[in-house]
Amino acid sequence: DFYRFKAWALVVMSGERTIEAHAPRDSPCEQSKLRFYCSWFCPCAQRTWVCLEYLSDAGLLDYTYIPINPYVPGENNQDTKTPLSLAEKAEKYPDFVAASPRGLVPALADRSGGGENVVNDSLVCCEYLADLCPQSGLMPPSPVDRAKVRMFWEHCASQVIPHFYKMLMFKSDQREQAKQDLLAGLSFANAKMQAVSPQGGMFLGGNRFSLGDMALGPWMQRIPIVLGAYRGFELPKTEEFERLHQWWEVLRVFPAFQKCLVDEDRLKRNYAGYADGSATSEVARDWVGIGNKKPTPAGPATTN
Repeated sequence: DFYRFKAWALVVMSGERTIEAHAPRDSPCEQSKLRFYCSWFCPCAQRTWVCLEYLSDAGLLDYTYIPINPYVPGENNQDTKTPLSLAEKAEKYPDFVAASPRGLVPALADRSGGGENVVNDSLVCCEYLADLCPQSGLMPPSPVDRAKVRMFWEHCASQVIPHFYKMLMFKSDQREQAKQDLLAGLSFANAKMQAVSPQGGMFLGGNRFSLGDMALGPWMQRIPIVLGAYRGFELPKTEEFERLHQWWEVLRVFPAFQKCLVDEDRLKRNYAGYADGSATSEVARDWVGIGNKKPTPAGPATTN
């Protein structure tokens, strides 16, 4: 059963080691035909990365990890959230921009079919991998279950993830509403997951890993690490969120997911630009700039 599976899954391999294991090889004949353009800190890219690791572990494909840093380096090469222009990205990473014309991760370049197929956007990349390896179960065979996965993905994209960034980036007088909106979105996600799989385990139940788990997984990882550190936020351990907590305990020890977890302190430092209001990335522009009135930046980043 999935509890034995959970115990078996307690083998940890860091994201840094996974990146090294899939780094470009010296010999062209040793290169994988599937190239994955990723930024280690990006939760959207992590969705695709976990799917790739899952398929790689199953022996269904191999891939090459191409690291992308879309931001201007800070002092002493520290992380910033000031993006390179598209022209600068094209000059620095021409193959990446060819695969992702907006210069956003994740992106895939697949040469397995003779030519080169390019794919970008996290959902599209994940569905492409699911279609490439239908036997993997990344997307379930049932049209009803596939619809459940897509509806859960849409809910997380519109009712959870934006409020994660708003709570991190908004000033204190605006932050409480963002917190309540985040809790409301997570409460609905809990109820939806409970309805889909009341028996527990992954989104589809038991150990059935799927794209449904990647709708929210990378942000569940960041809630305690990032929101906990910068905003003192903790997801309440109440019945309202019980299914989410139980699901997270299963997902966080899933081998493919663990292989894509980078050092927590490194991840926390990377989000300082969002927490102190200095970020000008696409995420910052999208969520801080929502509506007619631009919210006031948060102020200096501090951790609890």
